[in-house]
Amino acid sequence: MIWRKLFPTQGGGALRRWAAARKDLLENNMDKEVLYNVPLTLFDFQRENDAADAAVPAHGPQKGGWRVSDDEVIGGFSRGSMKLIRSVEDYRRHMKLEPFHVDGGGGNGDGNGDGNVKEREQQQRQDENNQQQRNGGTRFQPGDESPSVLDEIEEERETMAARQESPFVPFIRWEGSIDTTVGETSKATRSGFCAIRSPEFPFNGINLKNSYNALEITCRSDGRAYTVNLKISSYFPDDLYQGFITVPPTHEKGSDDICPMTGGDFVTMVLPFKGFVLTSMGRMREVQRELDGAIKIENLGLTLMDGKDGDFQFDLARIRAVNYFDGVILGEYEEEKEKSKR
Repeated sequence: MIWRKLFPTQGGGALRRWAAARKDLLENNMDKEVLYNVPLTLFDFQRENDAADAAVPAHGPQKGGWRVSDDEVIGGFSRGSMKLIRSVEDYRRHMKLEPFHVDGGGGNGDGNGDGNVKEREQQQRQDENNQQQRNGGTRFQPGDESPSVLDEIEEERETMAARQESPFVPFIRWEGSIDTTVGETSKATRSGFCAIRSPEFPFNGINLKNSYNALEITCRSDGRAYTVNLKISSYFPDDLYQGFITVPPTHEKGSDDICPMTGGDFVTMVLPFKGFVLTSMGRMREVQRELDGAIKIENLGLTLMDGKDGDFQFDLARIRAVNYFDGVILGEYEEEKEKSKR
């Protein structure tokens, strides 16, 4: 029983997580010719163990995998959920879309499905265009097709084919709705928040040993103001460092950039440690202690509490500790070399 808790049969688990981070830290420090350490991956859902930890998120204060929480605990009405999406099939199922394949062949739903829903829509538009030409008195022979519609079909085919060739980036989708209404029986004076939290790194956290100065987050944002929570090993258990993501939407709602097979491209955001503020029990401490790289990370998380009612959606693909100077992440080339050796 204890063994299964330490090493879950489905993968993941605290010991595997800690061991992977320790192994990467040691390998990153072995090459003395490299001035700066290569980026340290903390969570990446392309990795089997990280995906296993995220597959079944828990609600409430349980420890272990990823945790989802909202203001239901104080009688509020905001609700959030988290879903691991690892393939085209997962994404289209989550979005309630039929399988699609540009060649129309049968398949397994990961981009090779037999739904052909796009082609049916294109055929319908073509029929409507042809009917308008008939009604408008244009000389039209049976079998003729509108060149504009044909061009549109060919363009969409090429676009979908190009998207299929791009590798799918696994991610967790955190979504829900914020409601700032305070419950009638609640003792709280304000409400309206949702949050997710990563699994913990055991043994007092993962020690960065002053080797990194920032967090890099690969994500897609809807443009709302998200808080990044960084819990480090401290003598004060209520201390929590917080950074902020306040950027325009990665993709505007309804945009053509929202790929029906992947959800669209991700963006990379870098949050320097020196930009984090020290909080306790949800409030900023009067006396600040600047966050540097000499820290031990216990867990990370995200919170949405921007005071605005409405739906939200945030996709998270990867979190890394990095060295960031003058707008450049250092050590990327060395990281690729290390991967090629493994």
